[in-house]
Amino acid sequence: MTSQIIIMVFQNNLDSISSLNKEQKESIDIAIIKVFVYCDLLCVKCYRLLDNENNLTLALDRWTSPAGKSLWNFIIHLNNGKNLFWKISDFSNESHTAEFLAQKIQVILDDISVQKFASVVTDAISNVHATQNLITEKFLYILNVRCIA
Repeated sequence: MTSQIIIMVFQNNLDSISSLNKEQKESIDIAIIKVFVYCDLLCVKCYRLLDNENNLTLALDRWTSPAGKSLWNFIIHLNNGKNLFWKISDFSNESHTAEFLAQKIQVILDDISVQKFASVVTDAISNVHATQNLITEKFLYILNVRCIA
């Protein structure tokens, strides 16, 4: 939810952000990453919440920060309708291949316990769709779901 709020703030203020200089945009990026690092620290508590959960959904999405960084957020949807912001990663210096993204997803699945997941939700970009195929070929019980938003 935190990441969605921050993204909405940027989307609603794109005109004013685009007029900022490079240093100002990088300052905003640093502030965003600090917020997400703080959220990342909260994940320790999230592990306990996930102990009794099953049929989880991992959702991921990419967005571009004001300074042009390629940021990916990972959110876990619970059966009770609540969402856990799991992490954000800066993949600006990485090639977003299906193999690379599948490896990053699998790290999260393994970290929590792959058996707890029922689906992975992403957008329909071709490299991300190929990523989902790699995950669902390896874990036949994980559904490949595309976001329709």
